[in-house]
Amino acid sequence: MTKEQKNLKRRERLRSKPLSYVCEQCGHAFRMSCHLQIHKLRHSRVKNFECPECLKKFYTSHLRDSHLRVRHHGERPYPCKYCSETFSYCNGDSWSASSHCHESQQQHQQQKSKGSSGQFWHMNSHTGVRNLKCKSCDMMFPDPVSVRRHERYHEQRPLQCDVCLKGFFVLSKLNAHKLIHTGDRPFR
Repeated sequence: MTKEQKNLKRRERLRSKPLSYVCEQCGHAFRMSCHLQIHKLRHSRVKNFECPECLKKFYTSHLRDSHLRVRHHGERPYPCKYCSETFSYCNGDSWSASSHCHESQQQHQQQKSKGSSGQFWHMNSHTGVRNLKCKSCDMMFPDPVSVRRHERYHEQRPLQCDVCLKGFFVLSKLNAHKLIHTGDRPFR
């Protein structure tokens, strides 16, 4: 049996257990007592595990170690299952080793806020999902960054060419445009 098969079997066994351990403060239920103990730390706000690099504190050593690997050592442990792109953080249910169907990704994306991590939105470049709409026109986009970039073209451009009054958002683009009017050809 492979390691992945063993983990899958362990998870199935865990999911079959009843939610026997209940938090007295909020009523949240757990299948294992150790998960309840970790949860209780959140109510008491006790963070005993400190990052040696930035002094940020965590509830568990696992959270601290993950923080160290990702924030301070630059690890990107979550790969895209379609390409070589990797990510620093995982989006829980929206991203797992088992592939989700296209419909469940769309449903989950509709529930996510626009501030979700890039990993979730990156998946849309592979699945073709484009369900974020421009406020000013009917164009659809796969991620919030693309929508914002597009929506800027509906706004007034702050930089203008002195000759033709064409607008630009970035000074370098305006300067490159001005070469059209001057006839200069500075590049080989």
